[in-house]
Amino acid sequence: MKTKLSNLSQVNKNDNLFMVQIFGQLLKINHYIFRDIKTIYGINKFQAHLLCSKLSIGLDCRINDLSQKYVVLLLKEIERSNLDIETMLKQNKKLSIKRLVEIKSNRGMQHLIKNFKRSII
Repeated sequence: MKTKLSNLSQVNKNDNLFMVQIFGQLLKINHYIFRDIKTIYGINKFQAHLLCSKLSIGLDCRINDLSQKYVVLLLKEIERSNLDIETMLKQNKKLSIKRLVEIKSNRGMQHLIKNFKRSII
């Protein structure tokens, strides 16, 4: 699946606070890259550490220390590693639960009951 990198990363100015948007997640400029990249749905601590080490980004590096080149390299590395993130991961999760409900497995029924209880309350 080819995506345009220019659409995935952009810098926003909001209330005098600069932010970088990666895959729909707003990352604040003054935060550490290692901590904030974990907020992207589908990237855990190990994968964040692996991405930072592949790009030679220190764990104490802040987002404002990264140039636009490194942000693009980060996006390319995420794409190259074939990680399911954000929308694709959420869609796959929904399809898996739907399949479990259709075959009437115990786990599928538990999800169905839990969602039914939420809709009642």
